[in-house]
Amino acid sequence: MSDTPLHTTGADHADAHADVDVPSIAARVRAEAGYKVIVTLVLLLVLNVGYFGAQHVSLVAPRRAWSTWIDRVVPFAPAVWVWVYGSMYIMLPLPPLLLTRRNDLTRFACGFAAMACVACFVFVVMPITAPRPHDAASTDVWLYRVLLWLDRPLNCLPSLHIALIVYALLLAGRVTRVGFTASTRTRTLIALWAWGAAITYSTLATKQHWFVDIPTGAALGVIAHTLAWRGARHDPVLHV
Repeated sequence: MSDTPLHTTGADHADAHADVDVPSIAARVRAEAGYKVIVTLVLLLVLNVGYFGAQHVSLVAPRRAWSTWIDRVVPFAPAVWVWVYGSMYIMLPLPPLLLTRRNDLTRFACGFAAMACVACFVFVVMPITAPRPHDAASTDVWLYRVLLWLDRPLNCLPSLHIALIVYALLLAGRVTRVGFTASTRTRTLIALWAWGAAITYSTLATKQHWFVDIPTGAALGVIAHTLAWRGARHDPVLHV
């Protein structure tokens, strides 16, 4: 192996089996590269067909969600927060890139697909309208205008945006068990969770979601992650 492995803590060595070299981040990204591309394309298809399809096949008339004081105090500020909202698509693929076993990638994909299917089923049977202002379309922020063009004001509860973020963050906690020193892992996870918190706020500041959508989306992400990794090996990295 040409890449120099990152250091691990003693506890990490116990998890990763001390007699096996821990591959570098670059080697982990390259592992099963072809399969990662296939998984990405399949999941994009499942997500987009399910999400955008659900916006056109609602079984009942859409209605508003339960407004809370949080919804009322968070100001509509798309100029800044739409960029943070869109950064979810940067965060989401990062943790699975560090998976090195095909079986683990399959677990990730199955959990992702199941989560998307459950959310889209709820979107169809219980459509909730987003709290967008009536003059939202008048904004001059081009990215927000693209968002309005692509995404109808539906598919709110549970927030699939939040579910995906939680799913990615929980996987990040798993894949950083080895290959990172304890301090580096802590700093990395703090940064990722802070990023996730900013994205969570952005769902309210762009009026894409109600507050009630957030805990339901987070719960969906936790359940999907738990089921996806049930019975899996504790060691998330294979020698590559």
